[in-house]
Amino acid sequence: MHTPLKQRQGIQDEIGRLAQTLDRLIDEAIQRQKEQAAHQQTLELLEDVVLEMDREGRLLETSKAWSKLTGRTDDPRGTYLAEYLHPEDAAVLTAFVGMLSSGEKQTASARLRLMCAEGRECWVELRLARTAEGESLRGVLRDITQSYLQERHISHMALHDALTGLPNRVLLEDRLKVALQTARRSAHKVALGFIDLDHFKEVNDSLGHKTGDQVLVALSERLRRHLRAGDTLARWGGDEFVVLLPDMPNSPAVQEVADKLRQAIDAPVQVEDVDYSLTFSAGFAIFPDDADTGEALLAHADRAMFYAKAQGRNNVQFYSEMSRKGLGKKDLYIQQRLAAAIREKRILPHYQPQIRAADGHVVGFEALARWFDPEMGWISPATFIPMAETLGLIRPLGEALWHRALHDMAAWKDRDYTLAINVSKRQLFIPLFADKLLEDVEAHGIKPQRVTLEITESIAMMDVDYGIDRLRELHAAGFRLAIDDFGVGWSSLSILHQIPVDELKIDQSFIRRLHEPQGLRMVQIIVAMAKTMGLLTTAEGVEDAATAELLRELGVDVLQGWHFARAMPQEELSAWLLANAASKAH
Repeated sequence: MHTPLKQRQGIQDEIGRLAQTLDRLIDEAIQRQKEQAAHQQTLELLEDVVLEMDREGRLLETSKAWSKLTGRTDDPRGTYLAEYLHPEDAAVLTAFVGMLSSGEKQTASARLRLMCAEGRECWVELRLARTAEGESLRGVLRDITQSYLQERHISHMALHDALTGLPNRVLLEDRLKVALQTARRSAHKVALGFIDLDHFKEVNDSLGHKTGDQVLVALSERLRRHLRAGDTLARWGGDEFVVLLPDMPNSPAVQEVADKLRQAIDAPVQVEDVDYSLTFSAGFAIFPDDADTGEALLAHADRAMFYAKAQGRNNVQFYSEMSRKGLGKKDLYIQQRLAAAIREKRILPHYQPQIRAADGHVVGFEALARWFDPEMGWISPATFIPMAETLGLIRPLGEALWHRALHDMAAWKDRDYTLAINVSKRQLFIPLFADKLLEDVEAHGIKPQRVTLEITESIAMMDVDYGIDRLRELHAAGFRLAIDDFGVGWSSLSILHQIPVDELKIDQSFIRRLHEPQGLRMVQIIVAMAKTMGLLTTAEGVEDAATAELLRELGVDVLQGWHFARAMPQEELSAWLLANAASKAH
């Protein structure tokens, strides 16, 4: 301050008081300048762009991060922010600016595409707020390109098969639901076809799973090229595909598509300069002729596919024709014998050992359904379990396996072995299911903590609110819970934090591709996610020592597969345990 005024500060007159006021104002102004300088310095350290716009959307000020984000060196002041956005997103910004300027909204946020220098497209999150005076808008632009791309990648994985890139069950069922809703309004038809490759197991067994996977990829690309843009080819699992044909005018049009798909694989599939000749068996069902719900349409198409196999394979069957002619002999025999086999307890649990990866010790067993018929021999669970679901027999089948498994497990009560057993959708939704299971284990003298109930991702997502309540009841009763075949649909990612799950069982399809970059990456993601959430991981389908060792290195907790032991009946299990203990001792 000027010396004469400073000298008057001590004098209590009008000039002295004025001098004191001026001195205080100058100090405050200097302090504000320092604070503004510090604030500006902080803004320059941030990677987020701080900006101010007028009520028309013109930029008034931007922080230095603008140049770093956009790659532009020219001064943006006086230009409209919308000029730098993708045309579709510019309209979103204009609407937000209008609502903020009019006072209709006080704040707004959106994800937008920012057109940066050299044609780059960046994803940004814009947060805007109306100033207190209402004369301008202030906001922050944050670069979210990497996180957005990661989210999109995860969303894609959640809805697509990891190997072929085709839609998975989750996306197929969603599209089926939409197709049926549209068909009900338009009176058009919807066709659904199950496609199963004939004798594909021989390709995997003789040439290895890597070659088998390459054949599947090449075949799926060829089939997809013979469909319309609005059709869906989905991978159902293994060597099985499902084709969804919405908006079909009539049944002959469906037959025409089926013929094109058969012709698509008339020529051999070439992989690494080697030709592989393939055929498939397919079954089609049509809405509303054969079924009026998506679930029934899937079941009927599946039955038609089994009928096609029973007719000698390499053919396409329609459910309507199958119903008119009657079921194939093999299919009919299995269906007729299934109820009796369940009732007479001839479908029994076999037990596959589960091995602790850290030290190779047996920690438990998974109960797997096995059926030997005197006339047909061993019948695959892939055949009779879907049939049991279709015929409404899955509940008595599950209960029979459960009681026999508990009976067998009682012989292990002096050990800490655990039992893993699958729970079907019908079982899960039985009233007082948790109370019934608790009563059963107590009757056998088994602690519920030694029992792991395995549910699939699709079951976890069905009737989500009610399903989660049932799972919480089971967990509260002491049972451990595992998500089986985890990773096939990734459908449970969005609700996994809500489910009281203890374990993730990594699907075999990822284990088979573990020695390929994509398969390895998927297993790493699942293991890392499980560890973050404090969950155990089990790898199914471990077939060789190299795979087992790599899984140990990745941090998988439990290993299961033919490398260690096949599933075996209770009477063989004791001998196997003794032999295994003896080998460990040596």
